[in-house]
Amino acid sequence: GDLETAVAALDELYASSIEGQGAALVRLSNAHQHALWTQDWELLGRLIAPDFEFADRRTLSTIELDRAGYMARIEAVADEYTYAWWCRTLERLTETDGVARIQAYATTTDGQRLEWEFVGVTQMRDGQFTRFEYYDLDRMDDALARYEELTASAQRES
Repeated sequence: GDLETAVAALDELYASSIEGQGAALVRLSNAHQHALWTQDWELLGRLIAPDFEFADRRTLSTIELDRAGYMARIEAVADEYTYAWWCRTLERLTETDGVARIQAYATTTDGQRLEWEFVGVTQMRDGQFTRFEYYDLDRMDDALARYEELTASAQRES
């Protein structure tokens, strides 16, 4: 709708302003958000690498999933909620890695509105996500340390 179009235009304006400094990751994140909004599972599947890893390290939902598990979880959640999330603050950003404070919203099938925040650590390679890790807000230091660990490891591998 109109809101999604306006958000997409603003997101692209932002990505254009940081070309070469994280724009690729911002654009991939925007495509991910679009796939979730529209429940376009084919698009979502193209955005997630075969070796994708998901780790939810928040206190109440500690889980680890591979690509198939993540895709199944997203589709199952979509049957119960319509949801969206917005990046509130970028703590770190490169073309392939990022740490963001994220605000999420959901509406249940019976109309109840939910809202929560978390920290997300993200990695991508060759235009696909390879990792999402979620942390409680009060564990920002842990998320930043994990980001440093992951980016150092990726630099050694390249």
